[in-house]
Formats: sequence, C-alpha cells, structure tokens
Amino acid sequence: MMPAWYLRMNPRERILSWIVAGTVALLLNLWILSSLWGAVASAQKEFGTRRSKLAEQAVYVNERDTKRLGPVLLPYLNQLAATEPALSPDRTPAVPTVPVYLLHGVEDTVIPAVESELLAEDLRARGAHVTQLSTPLITHAEVDHPPTAGEVWELIRFWRAVGAAGSL
Repeated sequence: MMPAWYLRMNPRERILSWIVAGTVALLLNLWILSSLWGAVASAQKEFGTRRSKLAEQAVYVNERDTKRLGPVLLPYLNQLAATEPALSPDRTPAVPTVPVYLLHGVEDTVIPAVESELLAEDLRARGAHVTQLSTPLITHAEVDHPPTAGEVWELIRFWRAVGAAGSL
C-alpha cells in the first residue's frame, strides 16, 4: 500500500525520489562507517600506546627498578589515594582490634622495608598490637639465600607469635 502523495507522482518524480532516498541512505551509512573506522583506528592507536607502556613497566618490575617504576605508578596511586583510605593508615580511622604481624625483607627492591617499619610505628602510636620483623632472609617474595641460625630463630619467634595469636 503506497501513500497517496507517492501515487500522485509521475514516473519520473518517483524515480527521482528513489534516487534521492538512496543517496541519503548511502551518505548516512558512509558517515556511520567512517565514524566507526575512526573510532577503531583511535582505539588501536591507544591500545598500542598502552601495550608499549605496559611492556616498559614490566621491564621495570622484572628488573626491580623502583627508581624508574615509581614515577610511572605515582599518577595511579594518586588517583587511588583520593578514594581509597586503605592505602594509608593516616586515612583509615579504625585501629585494628586484632594483632598485626608485619614480615618484610630487608633487601626488598619493590617495597622498601622502611614502609613496614613506618606502618608499625603508626599503628602502635594509635594503640594497635603490632609485631614487625625485617629480615635479610627474604627479599620481596622469594627466599634468595641460605639463612643463618640467627635469622632462622628470628623467623621462628615471629611465626610462633603469629601462631599464639591465632589460638586466642
């Protein structure tokens, strides 16, 4: 069923109306496709940039190059710090009600051991029960050299304290 206005057209006007409608549809589709292609190209470019940044950061992490990695991560930490109170004890109003045990490698090249010491001091000043051990036995997450007897006993005392607290 055709509309009355279309039926009133002569054959030449009908053909012309189809050409105009087809041209408009074609131009609209071309505009949509060009927008999509532009978005895809932009996304590919951004993906390549992010991939190269991640590859660079992976090298810094694998090489434990904290001097070069720190400035790369700092903007992300600043973004999180604005909304995440758990990133700093200064922003966390609650004092832990359970004992806190901090074990840190003295030779940690990812997170300096002083961070655990500062956290322990802060929590103790706020009334928390904190046991903190900085040991040369571990670095960041790996045991990287044979322990001395003194280091083993320090670690045993630390874990004994953790076990005693768990049986409370």
